[in-house]
Amino acid sequence: MSTTRKCLIIGNWKCNGTISSTNALAKGVIEGLAKIDTKAVDVLVAPSMVSALSNGSKLQVCSQNVSANPCGAFTGEVSADQLIDAGIEWTIIGHSERRQSHKIQSFETDKLIAQKGMNVCVCIGETEAERKEGKTFKVLENQIKSVLPSISSWERFSFAYEPLWAIGTGNTASAEQAQEVHDHVRKFLAKQKGEKIASQTRICYGGSVKPKNCKELIAQKDIDGLEANQDLNVPSGWCLVNAGIVSSRHPKRHQVGGSVSRVPQLTAGQSRPEATYVHPRHSRYCSTYHEV
Repeated sequence: MSTTRKCLIIGNWKCNGTISSTNALAKGVIEGLAKIDTKAVDVLVAPSMVSALSNGSKLQVCSQNVSANPCGAFTGEVSADQLIDAGIEWTIIGHSERRQSHKIQSFETDKLIAQKGMNVCVCIGETEAERKEGKTFKVLENQIKSVLPSISSWERFSFAYEPLWAIGTGNTASAEQAQEVHDHVRKFLAKQKGEKIASQTRICYGGSVKPKNCKELIAQKDIDGLEANQDLNVPSGWCLVNAGIVSSRHPKRHQVGGSVSRVPQLTAGQSRPEATYVHPRHSRYCSTYHEV
C-alpha cells in the first residue's frame, strides 16, 4: 500500500553553545514552530547533552549519540534507558565525526540492539578517497548491512547520507549526486528487506546543507529530509523547515509510521536578535545566511 514519508529535519548543534545561548536558540525555534503547520514535517534539535537534559520546552530533542551499553559501570556513557527517562526518544548513531578513527569506523550493531524504544537515525557516508576510487556504493552497502540484523522496528528507523568529504567543507554534493546515492540506498534496502520497508524508510541528506541549496536537495524524489550541522542560526534553520514543508506537499512522498510519544524537555531562555521566525513566504530571505 502506498503511503507518505514524512519529512525529517534534524538540527545538529554539535558541541556548541552555552546553556544561555542554546536556551535563546531554543526559544526562537519554539516560537517559530508555534506559527507553522508541522504536520508535514518532523523537526528535531540535537543540542549538547548538557542542554538536551535541561527542562521546560516543547521541542523534540535528539541525542547526538548513545551508549552501546545499558546502565552500569561505563564512565562517561549515556544509555538509551537514561535518554528515554529524560523524555529524549531520538538519537543519532554513527555520525562521521565519531567514525573517523579505525576503532569506530565499522558500525556497532550492539548499539542498535541497545536502542529499544528509541527512534534512531544512522549516519552513513564515504570519504573523498572512496568516492574518487568509485567505492561509494560498496562502502554504503557495507555500512547498511552491518546494522540490518539489529533493526526490529523499521517505523522508528531512518538513515542520513552524509558524505564525509562534504561535512563542514562547503563542498556539498549536488542535488543530482545526492539523489543518485539515495536512489541506490533505497534500491539496496529493497533487495535486502523488501519494497515495503524500502519505500517507508526515510533517508535524509546531510553535508554542508545551506539555505541556498536546501530546496533543490529536498525536492529530490528519494531525499526525505535534511540534517544541518553548522550555524546556530534560527532564520537559516527555518529555511530548511520551510523547504521540508513545501516539499512534503509534492506527490513524491510516501507515508512513514511512527512518532515520538513523549515530549522531550529543553529550557527556553531570552531570545537573541537573530532568533526570529521567518515566514515561509519570506524564504528568499534565507539566501543571505551562511551554511547551516
